[in-house]
Amino acid sequence: MLLKKQWLPIQLKHMFKKCNNNILNYHHNQQKRIYNKNKHIKNFTSITSSVNNFNVEPSSTHHQRNNNSDNEQCNNNNNNRHVHPTAIIHPNIHVPRSTSIGPYTVINSENVIIGENCTIKSHVNIEGNTTIGDDCTIFPYAAIGGIPQDKKFNIGDETMLDIGNSTTIREHVTINTGTLQGGNITSIGRNCLLMAAVHIGHDK
Repeated sequence: MLLKKQWLPIQLKHMFKKCNNNILNYHHNQQKRIYNKNKHIKNFTSITSSVNNFNVEPSSTHHQRNNNSDNEQCNNNNNNRHVHPTAIIHPNIHVPRSTSIGPYTVINSENVIIGENCTIKSHVNIEGNTTIGDDCTIFPYAAIGGIPQDKKFNIGDETMLDIGNSTTIREHVTINTGTLQGGNITSIGRNCLLMAAVHIGHDK
């Protein structure tokens, strides 16, 4: 019995000690969690303040600026809509506002004269001393105003091509300027229809 009495207090002492340690560990862990939580909140607050202080353009302003630039580009395209930006036009040529010139068209002579209300589609080549009347339509791949296919023609001869009003020139048509022996001019009348792949030689 004596041994049993002595054993009970020792066992209880160990039990209480273990409980105390567990309680201390629990409080320590709780304090650690609270510290980490406060630290996380502090870091989050600092990040939020940094973001708030960062100068960010409002989305509405950004969209408005993009819309303004798009409107300016559209206005520029509208101002030049009669001449496609890929067309190559001699700088000394006057293109009437009522006339449209399609993409990849080349007009490389300053002696070309173009009338009102003409439609020159894509991939047209116009050169030489060529005059195109009003209300004419020229379709793709037409070659207008090239030198005549005549052995009597000499490079440097000043000859001309005149195309009358309301003439339609279809795809792949070729029309050459005149020769000195033939009166210096090739003349196309008014209201003509030159169908696809027609070749108009030199002179009247």
